[in-house]
Amino acid sequence: MTEAKVRADVAKARALGADAIVACPHWGVEYRTDPSDEEMTFSKLYADLGVDVILGCHPHILQHVETLRNKEGHETVCYYSLGNYVASVMPDDSLIGGVARLTLEKTADGKVSVTQAALVPTIVHKSWGRDMTAFPVASYSDDLAAGSERPGLTRAYANEFCSSVLGSGYDAEAGMYFHDMHADARQV
Repeated sequence: MTEAKVRADVAKARALGADAIVACPHWGVEYRTDPSDEEMTFSKLYADLGVDVILGCHPHILQHVETLRNKEGHETVCYYSLGNYVASVMPDDSLIGGVARLTLEKTADGKVSVTQAALVPTIVHKSWGRDMTAFPVASYSDDLAAGSERPGLTRAYANEFCSSVLGSGYDAEAGMYFHDMHADARQV
């Protein structure tokens, strides 16, 4: 990933008539819950270019969600890392991931913007053997945890981890993170 490649890809998407642009960069440092310098640099570039959503991957662990506002006022929702959806031999924290949940709206004048952003945290459940699946944290039971290769990876553990990474927008009862896009916007 280089600045020139990012600029070219965004320009190509615009030239092809994209209504919205979602970037999925492979970036960051594995198992680090805070964004790296690389993530911060490229997220600013994507925001400056008017990308609508960034869905980051590679760190193998959940990272926070942030809205970036460029000089023109365009807002980019950045999920720095969605963590793992399915993984096996990893630390417990990296078996907690998330699914981005977004609402984009197109106005009569053709402008598209993200109007809602949330995240559904998930737990990778690995039973004894080869079977794996991801459960929403909200539906992961103590019985499931007890029957897994990672009995300490409970819903309570996941809720605590999600609260520490995602912050005050995380609702442990609902098992959802609700991003306040405008209140949390950071000028870039």
